[in-house]
Amino acid sequence: MSLQVTFKNFDHTEALDENIQERTDKIRRLFHHDVNVHWVCWVEHDQHYAEVSVTGLRGPKIQAKADSDNLYKTFDQVVKKIEVQVKRKIEKKQDRQVDHIWT
Repeated sequence: MSLQVTFKNFDHTEALDENIQERTDKIRRLFHHDVNVHWVCWVEHDQHYAEVSVTGLRGPKIQAKADSDNLYKTFDQVVKKIEVQVKRKIEKKQDRQVDHIWT
């Protein structure tokens, strides 16, 4: 389990580190195995961007990107996108298992 954070075009603060750690813990709870989480955060033209990549030993790589005028709001958006993708993959897997039982 590892966390990697990259900041472009601005300096990070301890508050940002803590916030990213909290959101990373939320992401990790969605998985039943160890995952590696990589955050990339940057600012362009007063717009804040965050991109998250989640990789693990099992399953595909999951990525999400969000932008807004506030970095903390961007963090919320990108975590929400990751949650939606994970839930979709779980539902898809469950549907396949049910289909397999009935065929």
